[in-house]
Amino acid sequence: GKTLAVAARGAGPVLATDVRRGALAELRRRAERAGTPTQTRQIRDAPLPSDLGTFPWVLVDAPCSGLGVLRRHPEHRWQVDGERLDYLTALQARLLRRGAGRVRPGGVLIYGTCSVLTRENEDIVEDFLRETDDFHLEAASERAPLGGRFLRTAPHTHDCDGLFGAVLRRRG
Repeated sequence: GKTLAVAARGAGPVLATDVRRGALAELRRRAERAGTPTQTRQIRDAPLPSDLGTFPWVLVDAPCSGLGVLRRHPEHRWQVDGERLDYLTALQARLLRRGAGRVRPGGVLIYGTCSVLTRENEDIVEDFLRETDDFHLEAASERAPLGGRFLRTAPHTHDCDGLFGAVLRRRG
């Protein structure tokens, strides 16, 4: 859904990568139905291929605990423990760094999850910003729920899933 939203904004050609072949097949079907040109490419959990180049926008839709969608998927509550969170946060940090390497100078890196945990959200972004001088955080729009530095929604306040988003701009 997030990839299709980016494509619908007319931000140029969209290339979606994922390790999951089925997710890419579903994206292709939905993109065709929506009339949004989207290319897909399956990758392995390794450094991104060097031939991908750089882009003005990169979205890292990070795998997460899914605890922001408990209202729709209560079973997620039982699928997450400390060991799983350790694995996910290490993966999230790695994916954010990899995505950052594909952002052009002056471009935008968006990091998002469907989690409500600070550990998967703000902590990942703030650790990344401490590691690099190449990016800075852009404050969430005043129209965004909760405003401030990050986009954050919550079921009990916004009547939707718990989602997180951060917008980082590469210095140019």
